[in-house]
Parts: sequence; structure tokens; C-alpha cells
Amino acid sequence: MSSAVTTVLLVRHGETAWNLQHRLQGQCEEDPPLNATGKQQAQALAERLSTEPVAAIYCSDLQRTVQTAQTVSDKLQGHQIVPVKELRERHLGVLEGLTRSQAALQYPNDFANLSGAPGAKPQGGESQSEVGARVISSVERIACQHPGQTILLVLHGGVLHACHRHAVGHEFKGKSINCAINVVKIEDQKWAVISWNDAKHLSNTGFMASAFGGGGEGG
Repeated sequence: MSSAVTTVLLVRHGETAWNLQHRLQGQCEEDPPLNATGKQQAQALAERLSTEPVAAIYCSDLQRTVQTAQTVSDKLQGHQIVPVKELRERHLGVLEGLTRSQAALQYPNDFANLSGAPGAKPQGGESQSEVGARVISSVERIACQHPGQTILLVLHGGVLHACHRHAVGHEFKGKSINCAINVVKIEDQKWAVISWNDAKHLSNTGFMASAFGGGGEGG
């Protein structure tokens, strides 16, 4: 394997209260933190990664990813987390802070645009194409800084869907499990998915079911 290949561990943040409420988080200013379950998921993730040769830890600058990344950093020791604004969740505009049922009732067209055509967007928000361009550019820029290394990126559900869509040509059909591990290898802007939605480390925590809270568009 080429020494220029970067192994990237893509992980969704731990659970928040808004995930359980099926509330659309996006980039909402309220910036919900991890709940008790999310903190335990992050601990399980940290234990799983404690034997991996992680060279650097990145995350978005939203609280739920920062908390998850910091938990891993504390376990690995010697790793400073690097928050990156460009790794934020998809901006959901007028839908942020609403539950899915509220969003569908109050803004039916905008809610439909969440999973519509790639260029469709809710009022004040981003389209799938826009979030994909933002995120992929940032991930590739980070990967280029770590040739031959393994790095961790703590992200969001919608961001992970964008990464999967870019890597294999279609969105992942299931939910992005909180604190599951997705492994890709990146070299010269070429992506190869090694594994996706690996949650074995969560199987003994008792939190697997609730890990599915939230969805690809807003977590």
C-alpha cells in the first residue's frame, strides 16, 4: 500500500437529547450537548480506539462532536482535538430546532427538500450538493496533511451520508449510528470504503437501540 494513503476513521458524535426527540439539530445556535447515553457511547468509542494508531483527532466545532472527540482524546492522551468549522452538520435553515413532525407540518416543502434533489434546500439552509462540496473538500485537505497515518474525524449524520455518497456514489441506506466507526482510505482524492457503521464496541453498552436517534439530515 502506498505511504501516501491516509486511513480516516469517520465517527458520528454521541447521542443528544434532541436525537431522542427526533429534533433537527443542524447548526442550531442552541448547540445541544451529549446526554448521559451519548457520554457512555463516547466512552465505549474511546475504549475501542485506545489500541488504534490514531495520529490526530479532528471534529466540527459544534458541542456534540467536540465532547465526543475530547472523550477519545482524554483516553488516548497526548492528542489535542482540532475543531474545524467546515465539518459542521448540514445547515437546515428554518427547520432547525423543530421536531420532524413539526417541520413536516409547518414547512412541508422545505422538509421535503431535505431528501429531495441534490440542489434542493430548505429556506436559509444548505442543499445536499453544498454540504457535500464543503465537507469533502475539508476532509481531503485534512487527509493530505497525514499521509500514511490514521486519523479520527468526529462528524454528524448528514456529513457522514455526504461522505458515503461521495465515496461510493449513493447515500448509505441505513441510519448513522451514534459513535459507530466508518473507515475510509483516501489517496489523491480517491476514496475507498473499508467498513461502514461498525458498532461492535457499542453492543455491550445497552445503548444500541437509542443510538439510532436522529437521522442523516440533521444529526
